[in-house]
Amino acid sequence: MSKNERAPSIVHIALAVQCKLIKRRKISTEKKCQVYKDRPLGCLLHPVVYSIDEGVIADEFCPMRRTVSKHELKMKGKILLKHLKEITSEVASSSI
Repeated sequence: MSKNERAPSIVHIALAVQCKLIKRRKISTEKKCQVYKDRPLGCLLHPVVYSIDEGVIADEFCPMRRTVSKHELKMKGKILLKHLKEITSEVASSSI
């Protein structure tokens, strides 16, 4: 791997898998999420992700990353960090 290349994170590997909740509409090639109003937290927060090197960022691999405002990045980042802290705490307590 060259100096400018980064290894894909778990988030990027997960996103490379085709979402099973996206269905093509019969009339057009448009894709629509089947659970949008009840979507999982990861979908709600995307394209805001956590990078070990940079912290909370807009996913560099997402074509919509430039649509994320500073306010959205901050608000979604707070939610993401809260959940990461909870997950880390749960993992630490279950390994005791």
